Amino acid sequence: MIIFTNPFLLAQAATAQPLTHGRIGWRTYTRGALASQVTVSTETTDGPKDAPLRSDTAEFWLASALPATWQFDIGSLESVNYVGIAGHDIATQAASIKAETSPDGSAWEDLAVEHLPGNNAPIMFLDDARDAKHLRLTVAGLGNAPRIASIYFGLTLDLPRPIYGGHSPLNLSRVTELRTAVSRGGQFLGRSIQSMGVAGNVPLRHLLAGFYRSDFDPFIESARLHPFFYSWRPATFPNEVVYIWTTDDVAPMNSGQRDFMQVNLQVQGIGYVA
Repeated sequence: MIIFTNPFLLAQAATAQPLTHGRIGWRTYTRGALASQVTVSTETTDGPKDAPLRSDTAEFWLASALPATWQFDIGSLESVNYVGIAGHDIATQAASIKAETSPDGSAWEDLAVEHLPGNNAPIMFLDDARDAKHLRLTVAGLGNAPRIASIYFGLTLDLPRPIYGGHSPLNLSRVTELRTAVSRGGQFLGRSIQSMGVAGNVPLRHLLAGFYRSDFDPFIESARLHPFFYSWRPATFPNEVVYIWTTDDVAPMNSGQRDFMQVNLQVQGIGYVA
């Protein structure tokens, strides 16, 4: 799910990169940060506060009570426009989540709106870029505290071209590992899911060679090691946010038209899988 306000959606419609163009969340000030940069209302032994600083989704922050806050200090004033959250069970716990930024730790501004997720798919909060030094996430509800595994906070990579034809939406491209039980007589006894996720490719065409070298290639360098958030058409399909990683090296091709390149990203990861 990608979360933004209607005024932001209307304002973006007239910009060079409207919200029909994909957004990639790969830059994050949380990567490589220290536990001392994180302040929480509470944490647990199995759910320490610094777990979301890492990109894996096996570790997680787990508060001991709600409402709970997770606050991050970048260390300096930086330009930011998104927060990405993956590996959570906020919907399972019937909780809500709000993201705020602050330049000084005292005056806070919403990043989009408070959200009550309908499922545990990755979430992106998105707004216009603003200068901030602090991020605060607030989780509220009447039940148990949810787990939150990975938090990204930075600037999105805004794609200069939209895609539609030739693209299989990743959250609809399910990959399921099944265990099937069959009797000695060959009768079907049932089936269970061992693991599930999403996988597919992201075809990007007509990328200016200058854009690829200056903006896109640094993302590809990062994607060799780190997952990233991806929303392929935020305005049209805001529910289709995934947290994915590349499964092979990425090599661009000159498209044959002057100064344009094209590339296919082979990826797999986490999306909404019913």
